[in-house]
Amino acid sequence: MNKLIDIKNFTHLKNESPDLDIPFFKINKKSKTKKKILIVSGGSRNGNHLVCSILDNHPQLPFLPGEDRVLSEIFWKNLNDRKNFYKAINNKNAFKYLSKLSGVNVDKWKLLSKKKIHIKYKKRWAGNHPQGFVPLLEYPDQKYFKFDHDKYLNTLKKNISSKSCDFEKLFIGYLEAFSKLKEKKTKDLKFDYIYANSGLRRELYLLCKKKFNVKIIVPVRKFETFCFSKIYGRYKSLKINDKLMKEAWAHWKNKTIDYLILKKLFPKNLFLVRFEDLIEIKNKKKFTKKICKFLSIKYHKNLEYNSFIGNIVKPNTSFEREKLANFAVLDTKLIPREYYNIYSEVEKKCY
Repeated sequence: MNKLIDIKNFTHLKNESPDLDIPFFKINKKSKTKKKILIVSGGSRNGNHLVCSILDNHPQLPFLPGEDRVLSEIFWKNLNDRKNFYKAINNKNAFKYLSKLSGVNVDKWKLLSKKKIHIKYKKRWAGNHPQGFVPLLEYPDQKYFKFDHDKYLNTLKKNISSKSCDFEKLFIGYLEAFSKLKEKKTKDLKFDYIYANSGLRRELYLLCKKKFNVKIIVPVRKFETFCFSKIYGRYKSLKINDKLMKEAWAHWKNKTIDYLILKKLFPKNLFLVRFEDLIEIKNKKKFTKKICKFLSIKYHKNLEYNSFIGNIVKPNTSFEREKLANFAVLDTKLIPREYYNIYSEVEKKCY
């Protein structure tokens, strides 16, 4: 198992990462920022929104407006279209370009703040959509849209210029603007910024390698229920055939191993939490206290309910739990044997 949890097997870094040695990323140059950053990022359908909704109304943490794609898109643009990316961020309208990366090709926060939400987005919240679709809504019953887009855009305009064309200046400048979308009026915040997006691994590697002041919470879900959530969310089917099983397994295996490698490399920066520990009412308090200890914040009663910008929300589940209980029973014969060794490693690295 030790051979598997090795940087040589870091799939996201090995197969889908731009060159991190180039002047833009400067991976070997230590970060100068003192800002404290909290990031929530596990694989998709592993409980990212569950963690975010638990932490949402803690008085010592900033509000999180929702998942954002800017960080991952900076990496994708450098991998696939570096020349045009550099041209865009050195342009006088670089701040507009960056804001549109929030939704991959559209300013997500502009659409939400103006409530310009097409019916197709209302029926497809985060995790409940086909492949390639970029959702706007985080939760099925999301009703909060009072984001200060003007302040976000003005801060972005102020922070992003031709002088901010390296990764650190660009990302910290963006986080400062992102934090203006919804500010929490309290003086006791323990983190300057909070950010979330599923599947960040090469991005987290760079942040930790450059020694950013970052804490990362990574939820990991058992494959037995993950596969149904992933497949149903994408294909609206609970019937598991060989093709869908292989697709779900590749997603779970590669991302889980990458996060285990990150945990091994940067144990003080990453905190792995089992999804199942946060959905059982009798266990929830025990494990949220462990998260609080990792973040050096006090336990608070607000952690006992799930909310979004202080408003109670339903889970962003792909389907109703009753449907899962009645129909989604995975034949253990379909589960790859190596799963049990990998998940055993997850259990060792949690808490």
